[in-house]
Amino acid sequence: MRWYHIMFLIMKVILVTQFILIIMNKQTFDSKTYIITEIVFKTSLAIFLEFISFYNDVKGIVLEDRIIISFAGGLLLFDAWVNDLPVLIRQFKTF
Repeated sequence: MRWYHIMFLIMKVILVTQFILIIMNKQTFDSKTYIITEIVFKTSLAIFLEFISFYNDVKGIVLEDRIIISFAGGLLLFDAWVNDLPVLIRQFKTF
């Protein structure tokens, strides 16, 4: 396994654990740890998708596929920085 496989596996386990805690009413979607973990996961996945789509030569992926993968990374980054980050900043301001 490469380092990024391990990183994404750890991040996924953390998110699933937090989701289970939310289902059991031990944590909420508005908790700071959940939002921080979600931002880090989305940002790292977006950077990975951008790296794979343009800076890595993978056989079988044509230019059109690379553009779609790049849009997916951009949408993840947009979601993390425009939707989740302001919520986190508001929570720290009220703290």
